[in-house]
Amino acid sequence: MARTNFSPWSQRLLNDYVVAFSNTGNGRRAQRPSALRWQCPPDGWIKINSNDAIHPSYGKTTTGEVLRGDKGVVVLRFQY
Repeated sequence: MARTNFSPWSQRLLNDYVVAFSNTGNGRRAQRPSALRWQCPPDGWIKINSNDAIHPSYGKTTTGEVLRGDKGVVVLRFQY
C-alpha cells in the first residue's frame, strides 16, 4: 500500500477494509468479519459514509451518503 498522510484511526479503518474485502485467492471474496463495525470519528471530526448500487439490467445507479459527527449523530444524509 502506498504511503499516505492518513491519521492513525483512518489508516486502521482502511487496513480493516482491505483485510475484510481482499480476495481469498480462490476467486471469492472473504466474508466481512462480524467485529468490523462503524466507529465514531475523533472529537471535532465528521465522518462520511457512502454506498453505491447499480442495477445492470436497467442501467440505473444510485448512491447515498451519511455524514455523522463525533458523537455518531447524523449531520446530513442524501441519496441520488
